[in-house]
Amino acid sequence: LRLIVADQYRKEKHVGLAANQIYNFVREIKKGDTVIIPSGNSDVISFGKISTDSFYVADKEELNYTDCPFNKRRSVEWFAQMDRNKVDPYFAKVFQAHHAINDVTHYKDYIERSTSGFYRFEDKSHLITNIRQNEALDAEAVFGYGYELLMMAKEFSEHYNLDLDFTDLKVKVLLNSEGKYEWITKRLRSATFLGVLTVLITGGGLNVGEDFHLTTPGLVKSISDFLDARAERKQRQLLLEKYADSIKV
Repeated sequence: LRLIVADQYRKEKHVGLAANQIYNFVREIKKGDTVIIPSGNSDVISFGKISTDSFYVADKEELNYTDCPFNKRRSVEWFAQMDRNKVDPYFAKVFQAHHAINDVTHYKDYIERSTSGFYRFEDKSHLITNIRQNEALDAEAVFGYGYELLMMAKEFSEHYNLDLDFTDLKVKVLLNSEGKYEWITKRLRSATFLGVLTVLITGGGLNVGEDFHLTTPGLVKSISDFLDARAERKQRQLLLEKYADSIKV
């Protein structure tokens, strides 16, 4: 391949690098791989999945429409886009590389955390709650939110004898503006329940990773009935909603 590149591109100064980039584009990138591409000025980051097994050659109409000179392309299904200043700060390091194609496999956890509200990584479930407050956070709200949510989850589990286990539950709180509440556990049932409870308390939805499907109509109704059953639970719910509103989750 190096000899072909040297012959076809006589002005190319870095033949070995160019050959490696071509090889990666044709052979190493697989269907289902996640791709991350910054915009022209790097202000916006797009996330997608390779949707075909091989490259294709664009016709003249597509070349004119996309205003891109490269005719050999890979098909991508784009699923997320965000401002660069909202990308996980640990993941932002990937944009310091200057090659056309870079392997970011070791950033998989950070990619999932930036684009999914619920995902499995290795043997653990991760539930992400975004903190959208841009100003300084109220300390009582930050720590009270996690405590009240966990206490309500435990009470529900005991009430319905679900035997949900939260003993290995860990939490990471990224307090940037904007930040994240990340719940981590090996127990999928416990993480799923916390996700549904979070949605019912704070509103909105749960952005679940591509390989995980959440279908819980019975659970949703049970939680709703549980919250309405007793006055003290309602007080806990109101307190939790107050904390959630304060940090804009």
